[in-house]
Amino acid sequence: MRKNQNVPEPAAEASKREAEKARGPYIGPERRRHKRVELD
Repeated sequence: MRKNQNVPEPAAEASKREAEKARGPYIGPERRRHKRVELD
């Protein structure tokens, strides 16, 4: 499960992240921001 499961987000953002995850190791600005939030 995702760590930030309790953080609400637009469906567009969620689907975009799913698309990135399916594409592979591409780390975009959205993913980087998400990772920083998890490490915080």
